[in-house]
Amino acid sequence: DRKAQDEAAFPMRELDRFLCGVASAIPLELMPGENDPVNYLLPQQAFHPCLIPDSTKFTSVRRSPNPSEFSVGGQTFLGTSGQNVDDYMSYLPPVNSPAEETAQRLDVLESMLRFGHIAPTAPDTLASYPFSSTDPFVMKEWPNLFFAANQPSFSTKVVSEGTSSVRIITVPAFSSTREVVFVNIRTLEPQVLSIEISL
Repeated sequence: DRKAQDEAAFPMRELDRFLCGVASAIPLELMPGENDPVNYLLPQQAFHPCLIPDSTKFTSVRRSPNPSEFSVGGQTFLGTSGQNVDDYMSYLPPVNSPAEETAQRLDVLESMLRFGHIAPTAPDTLASYPFSSTDPFVMKEWPNLFFAANQPSFSTKVVSEGTSSVRIITVPAFSSTREVVFVNIRTLEPQVLSIEISL
């Protein structure tokens, strides 16, 4: 019925309204995650414009797939919404504290970087499209910054090999932490900001 449809659409209308406010001030990369209204299998397609019609009118809003690679200020960013890290973690022994889990998730990101593969458990236990001739998750070259979103907490370090170095970041899930990560484009130094907001 109409009421049920309105209730189902309410979260996307609220997101669209929120994005309009933010997009009027800063550029945005909008990447879908595991529970968003896009295809489930990786790589996930970008949000359809009909889901966020007002915010997509802003040229500062870029609808990105998951995983996504983009450039800002001459720096290359490569990231996911975090399903790749969550699935990889299921193969590791349990840890005893949140601090150990944070360190382990950062190590997982570093391993993926060194493997040169964004999703090493796909398609076995991480749902993805079956590709027969190419693997879209293979890194052709290292980015300047590699991140995974929707993680339990923030962590970061710089990984170096030869003359290359990459900043890796676990971006905390905003829904549970109310934290956002800002990155200085020149230095790639991250800063965490806590936001009080009623949802």
